[in-house]
Amino acid sequence: MHRKSLSFLLLLLFPFGISILTAEGNNWELAKEKDGLKVYTRPSTKSSMKDSKSIMELNFKPEQVVMVIRDFSNYHKWMDRSEKVEIIKKVTETQYYLHYFTSAPWPVADRDNVALWTFTQKEDKTYFITVEAKPDFIPKVEGRVRVPYSYSTWTIGPNDKGGVRVEHYNSAEAGGDLPGWMANMGVVDYPFNTLQGLARELENRF
Repeated sequence: MHRKSLSFLLLLLFPFGISILTAEGNNWELAKEKDGLKVYTRPSTKSSMKDSKSIMELNFKPEQVVMVIRDFSNYHKWMDRSEKVEIIKKVTETQYYLHYFTSAPWPVADRDNVALWTFTQKEDKTYFITVEAKPDFIPKVEGRVRVPYSYSTWTIGPNDKGGVRVEHYNSAEAGGDLPGWMANMGVVDYPFNTLQGLARELENRF
């Protein structure tokens, strides 16, 4: 299957998140680096797909990055292959159930992902976002493959240059009848394209 056709899978599996992990530890291997954006991968203990970790630093404020990420209705402007995102339920001002839709290129089936987003801010002004799949929260959508498992994090905080450091971690299972080795072909491209899109959206807004 064509690599480009598979990279879309990480869109729904990727659902944003971050934890500050060192590139040297935890068996991470650098898979791609360009224009200051780095993507690492490692074997997953929970999925047939590899985990990914993406890191970039930008000349923006952490609050501006969080503002873009919390603007759910505009994900299609920067998230790779995003079709639309719907808010299923607002639990609090910092917790939401979201429903993601992705239009997939032939011959891969379209997918959707239901996830619980939780936003927190630490004392050091670092923002931490967790995104955990809840595949049984609402009925499945006809014609789409529901992502059975995904867990991701975003860590967004000030760097030592007066800008922001953005780190995204993702662990996921594609679901359906797509073999893990095929899904792994998009593990690097999807987060790379998405973080590039996030950087462009920040440039456009601020």
